[in-house]
Amino acid sequence: MLFFINKNQKDEILSLQDDYLSFSDYSSLMSSKINPEFPLNEEDLELPFEQNIDDCFNNPLELSFFKPLFEDIEPKKACLFSSMEKDTSTKEEIFNQRKRYSIRRRRKENNDNIRKKIKRAFLNSGLIQRINMIIKNKGGNTLFKKFKQDFVSDVSKKTNRELLNMTLEEIFRKRELYQEKELIHYYHNLKLIERKEIQENEDLKHIFNLKYCELFEEYINSKEFRIDEINRLKENKMDDLYIQRYINLARHFIEFIKEQD
Repeated sequence: MLFFINKNQKDEILSLQDDYLSFSDYSSLMSSKINPEFPLNEEDLELPFEQNIDDCFNNPLELSFFKPLFEDIEPKKACLFSSMEKDTSTKEEIFNQRKRYSIRRRRKENNDNIRKKIKRAFLNSGLIQRINMIIKNKGGNTLFKKFKQDFVSDVSKKTNRELLNMTLEEIFRKRELYQEKELIHYYHNLKLIERKEIQENEDLKHIFNLKYCELFEEYINSKEFRIDEINRLKENKMDDLYIQRYINLARHFIEFIKEQD
């Protein structure tokens, strides 16, 4: 059924304030639909519409020309890891209870040794490997060197507390974090991070500006940790109790670093 805009409806349109379009803009749009060569006049308002104008203002989304041509959409940020839903499960009561063992716990089950493995997996199997994958996908063939043993095996609270709010680029650049025997890797990575193709890569630029604690949080809620890393432990014949300790210590690694001695 066809509807017409009558005189009262015209007056109502003129009185509307702060709508999507002013009445003059609305008239211009209507004019272009009728005949772009002629201006809209009084009689033109009596031309038929396919919809009652009152209904349109009650539900403005039904008029396509009331919608903005472009919407502000925030660009999707690059993720270094394959995200999964955050793990909120808990089996921590197993580990929070202090138990006496009749024999000394094997060295590999020591908490600090497990934390060293967590940090090494995060930095080298996680960060470096994923960054190199981005470089390869962009056609690059010069890759970042893995962090050396002295750095990844240091799980002291003092040292790691300094890392928490440092960006990844700051960690690559901070000379004091590296031992003398690690400097060849330090200078290789430093030279690479300053290359034009690296600095102008928006994905890498975003990742390098993320803080250590942000990257770690992303890592432990990723496929790379919750599936790939756990499968690696299983392939290395680690038992279920060890794997649960590993998961628990990883989930609380940042909290452990923040604790005051």
